Amino acid sequence: MNPTFSIIMTSYNYAPYIAAAIESVLCQTFEDWEMVIIDDCSHDCSWEIIEKYRDPRISVHRQLVNQGACAAYNRGFSLAQGENIACLDSDDVFMPCKLARQAEFLVDHPEVDICGTFVTEIDRGGLAKSQGNPFADWFNALVDLNDPATWLWENHLCHSGSVIRRKCHARIGEFDNHLVYTPDWQFWLRALLSGARFEVIDEPLVGYRNHGNNITDRNVAQAILEHAETAASILLPWLRAQGRRDLIDKTLLGFLTHPAVVSENALQDGLEQRLLVGSALDVTAAAIMRLAIRFQTELFAKEAYVLDVREGKDWLESEWKATKAELLAKDAQLAAVLAGTERDE
Repeated sequence: MNPTFSIIMTSYNYAPYIAAAIESVLCQTFEDWEMVIIDDCSHDCSWEIIEKYRDPRISVHRQLVNQGACAAYNRGFSLAQGENIACLDSDDVFMPCKLARQAEFLVDHPEVDICGTFVTEIDRGGLAKSQGNPFADWFNALVDLNDPATWLWENHLCHSGSVIRRKCHARIGEFDNHLVYTPDWQFWLRALLSGARFEVIDEPLVGYRNHGNNITDRNVAQAILEHAETAASILLPWLRAQGRRDLIDKTLLGFLTHPAVVSENALQDGLEQRLLVGSALDVTAAAIMRLAIRFQTELFAKEAYVLDVREGKDWLESEWKATKAELLAKDAQLAAVLAGTERDE
């Protein structure tokens, strides 16, 4: 009989954290699981740490050469036998009741395909951070993950908190091997477009480790180019089919106004190569025209406002001068009256 959960963990040079990640699975109150660990040819002592674990529910595999996190994950998925696929990054940890809560939730909500959780942000030593928790604030946002607008330029679903029904995962397919910085976002987007239903348990059931070297922040320019590739090949054509011009415009406006794009010519060239091709060309061109018209309209409105302000200023200056002259005249009249009164005395 297949286990309820297959937990897939990919490993690459996270020796300081991987033991804690594995131990957090062994401490689960829900015990019907298997764990598939794929080490992507780490060159620290990660593999030696992994090999020490002899629990029969844990299977370990090592890539002969480094192939990247997505290739490692996809290998893990091909080996997994569970009814549901849980993800755990090797620098994060599960809280003890994490799988139990998600098992219960999935039974109670058969319509849900992907179940996430809130997170507690932890430091390098595994202690909960008391302040400055950007990842927890992000992943614990109360948003509707079934609304396409929520996914524009954003991913609020923590990978280590997610559980995917196996049938749903098989329908969506594997992670895209050539993506480095945005594979989660692209996979969740494909899930949404396939009709998958998302829900998040608003309890912190994962310890998300902020150690200052999280992959999301390593290369902003490359992440933007990956984002553009996904937008051109998947998101924009789907939004056009849905008649969501508003979301198409918002997506492209994000590229046009991003500080990194505005300041880097090479990045602008890369975006042109990705957004102005294939099925995305017509969508992009039409959206850029709409945005240009909107900007021109807003410019005209601002110019009219400035003109009104200038005219108002001129009117105020004119009124002030007239009022000042009137006051001076009255002062002169009063002075004359006072002078006459003094002579009469």
